[in-house]
Amino acid sequence: MQMKTFRGKSLEECFQQVKTDMGREAVILQSRTYQPIFGKFGKPRHEVVAALDIKIAEGGQSSSSPARSPAPSARPAITAAAAARPGERPVYGYSSGDDKGVRANGRQAILDRPVREPEPSAPAAPPPDVYDRRLDRLEQQISALTSNMSKLTEAALARKKKPDSSHKSGDAAIEIEPLVPHALIAKRLADAEVVAPVIRQLMEDLAPELSDQAAATEVRTRISQRLRLASPVEPITGKTRVVAFLGATGVGKTTTLTKIAARLSLLSNYSVGVITMDTHRIAAAKQLETYGEILRVPVKICYNRTEVLAAVEEYAAEKKHFVLIDTAGKSPNDALPLAEVGVTLKEIATISRVLCVPATLSSSNIDHMVGRFHSLLAPDALILTKLDEAADETYLGHLLNIQARFGIPLQYFTNGQRVPDDLSRPDCHVIADKILPQAAL
Repeated sequence: MQMKTFRGKSLEECFQQVKTDMGREAVILQSRTYQPIFGKFGKPRHEVVAALDIKIAEGGQSSSSPARSPAPSARPAITAAAAARPGERPVYGYSSGDDKGVRANGRQAILDRPVREPEPSAPAAPPPDVYDRRLDRLEQQISALTSNMSKLTEAALARKKKPDSSHKSGDAAIEIEPLVPHALIAKRLADAEVVAPVIRQLMEDLAPELSDQAAATEVRTRISQRLRLASPVEPITGKTRVVAFLGATGVGKTTTLTKIAARLSLLSNYSVGVITMDTHRIAAAKQLETYGEILRVPVKICYNRTEVLAAVEEYAAEKKHFVLIDTAGKSPNDALPLAEVGVTLKEIATISRVLCVPATLSSSNIDHMVGRFHSLLAPDALILTKLDEAADETYLGHLLNIQARFGIPLQYFTNGQRVPDDLSRPDCHVIADKILPQAAL
């Protein structure tokens, strides 16, 4: 088999190269799109891997190439030789790609020997016991369904015999169980906007004979075990801890930074320096400077990457315990500005990237935002902001979905504008109780 790789600006160009170089009999094995230069910002190109199956036929002639007719004088010898070997194994892989023109000129010998089709291989047997667990669960569900159908039939017969008995006696009322075990728990998780794959993982292998209360307790335990929490902002011995606050416009980065700066400087007596890169919003830098004067924390305004790196070095030379960086709000759809922020932060040692996400976003929007920042800036921790503005607590279900997909640990909650009060540490058991409340069952 002959394999070759073709590259071009489009798939059509690659296919034309395959057709020109290897003919119509070539088989496409693989195609892909790649970035040749400039990372994610170059023009994409296409690559196609093609193969040509070359099988040697009688007389040393390749079956993939067009058949050449023998010289007129040699034709009787070939015919006689072919007739003298009637029991030989027929040649497979014969191709008639270009023999129309050959037959038109009367130079192609007709191959009358039958071509046997290869026998299909038997399908591989599945590994033993691979479906046992699913079959057991299916049998349990069928049993529960049969039991419920029997109860429904008995209830219908009872109503026909005694139509008013349900109003006179409570014994006639028959409680119908859900057709699927613990379906009520799955519904409560769906109401909390937990996605279906996560629900299936949380409820996997739950015993059908468990009561809903016992099953719910088990699910809460699983939720608390799945949740990941990041440690609070802490100093590094002998070094300056740098914390960069990331996020889109208006998610509460500046207010969150101010709350943490106040706790570090006023409550814990750490030395703190602040850098703001948000020079686009009107009065954004002035707001931080005002907070800095109140907290007695220095604030440096930086307009480019060089100034940011120089400010970090100055704070490190002053032996600051913490340097907090307020980045400018960027849209998750603008890849280039996000990449520029990532290049700047990459050059800073001992840095932690914290992504601020508002609890008011819908499930699809929060998934989109976190996905974009995760791919371009790789945040180390997550802060859920604006809990006080959320209409309900479905943001906790969104948190469970985010961590199942991206694995970013949760560091803080913010639920108001008061500095430094409206900042709290999360608790896994409290979150699990709110996602699946006991009173809801």
